[in-house]
Amino acid sequence: MNSTAPFALYIVHHPQSENGPDIASAMLDHFGSERFRHAAGEIHLPVTFRNQPAPDSETPLPINWAETDATAVIILVDGPMIKSDSWSEYVKALERQAENTGFNARTFFVTLSEESLTLEIQTQAIRWDQWDGTLQDKVERLTRELTCNFYRMLRTILNNQQQAGNADEALEQYIKEIPVFLSHSKHDDYGENIANAIRSWLNENASLTGFLDIKDTNSGVSYKQIFNHKMETGVTVLVYTDSYSSREFCRQEVLAAKQMLTPIILVDCLKRGDERSFPYMGNIPSIRTDPESIGNCERIHGSIADEIFKNLLWKCSIRNIQTENPRTAFIPCPPELLSLVNLKKGIDTDPTEVVYPGNPLGAAETELLERSDPAIRFLSLNQWLSEQRI
Repeated sequence: MNSTAPFALYIVHHPQSENGPDIASAMLDHFGSERFRHAAGEIHLPVTFRNQPAPDSETPLPINWAETDATAVIILVDGPMIKSDSWSEYVKALERQAENTGFNARTFFVTLSEESLTLEIQTQAIRWDQWDGTLQDKVERLTRELTCNFYRMLRTILNNQQQAGNADEALEQYIKEIPVFLSHSKHDDYGENIANAIRSWLNENASLTGFLDIKDTNSGVSYKQIFNHKMETGVTVLVYTDSYSSREFCRQEVLAAKQMLTPIILVDCLKRGDERSFPYMGNIPSIRTDPESIGNCERIHGSIADEIFKNLLWKCSIRNIQTENPRTAFIPCPPELLSLVNLKKGIDTDPTEVVYPGNPLGAAETELLERSDPAIRFLSLNQWLSEQRI
C-alpha cells in the first residue's frame, strides 16, 4: 500500500536572499500544514527547501521529478541569484527539465525585484515586484496564485491529458478556468449584492469564473442542467444571508452540492440572524464577512482555492486504491448522516467501510453514524492505511 503524496513542492532561493527565507517559511507553514494532511494519509504534503549548495557544489541538490505524480518548484528570483552564474544556470536547468516532463511538473518563477527580469526564462513569471502591500499581503496573494496553479496540475493529471501527442489538449485542460457557483437568496435586500461583488472580484482577480443564475445562464438550456454542471466541475459558495435558509431553491442547491461531493464554502453574511438554519449547511469551511463592506474577497478566494486543491489531492491519493477496494467508499470530506445517501455512488456493491480525509471523528459522531447503519465502519484514511499494513 503506497501512501506517498501525489504532490511535492520545492522552494528554491539563494542563501543570501533578503526575503527568500521569510517567503519560503510562509509557504511551508501553509502547504505543509494540517489542512493538507489528508493528501497522503499519514504524512504531510512534502515541502522541501533548495536554498543551500550541496556538498562539493556551488548549487543545491537536483530534483527528482519522478518521485510523485506532480512536482511544483517555486523559484524566488532576486539580486543574489541573478549575480550568481551557477545559481542562474541551476534554475534555468530546472525550467527545462520541468518543460520536458509535461504539465505534471512546473516551475514558478517569482520576481522579488525588477532586476529579476534579466534572468532569461521561457515561462511567465509571477510579478511579485509589481505588487503593493506589506510582505504579509504579498505572501497571501502569492499563496493564492500558487494554489490555483497547483490544482491545475492535478486536474490535468486526473483528466488523463498527459499523453504523447495530446499537448494541445493538456494545455487546454491546464488553463481552463474553474466555475464558482454562487448560491444566494434574492429575498432580502443584500444577498444578490454580495453574490455580485464576489463574482466580480473573482472574474477580475482570479482564475475562477463566478456563476450567477441570471447573468450566466444560456438560453435554450434548463437552469437545473446548467447549475448541476457548474457544481460538478467546480466549487459551490453558499452566500448565507438572513433569508437564505427559508428559500426552497437555496436548500435544493445545498443538497445538490452535498450529494455531488464537490468542494463547498459557506460565506457567513448574516445581519440579524437566522430563525432556523438549514441543517445540511454544516461540515464545511466557513468564512465570516461584513455584509456591508464585503471586504473579505481575498480570503474567500484563498479558501476556495484551498478546497479545490484539497479535493483534487484526495482524488489523486485514492485513485489507485479505490479500484482495488470495491467494498470501500472513499469520500472527500468527513462523513455525516447525509453521506449515507451517497454511499453507492461510483461503486457496484454495498460498502462495508467509509474512508475519509483528516483526523478520526470523535466517539460520539462515529457512534451516531454506526447506529444509522451498523453494517458500515467509518475510518479516517490514516486508520484505514494502518489496518491494511497489519
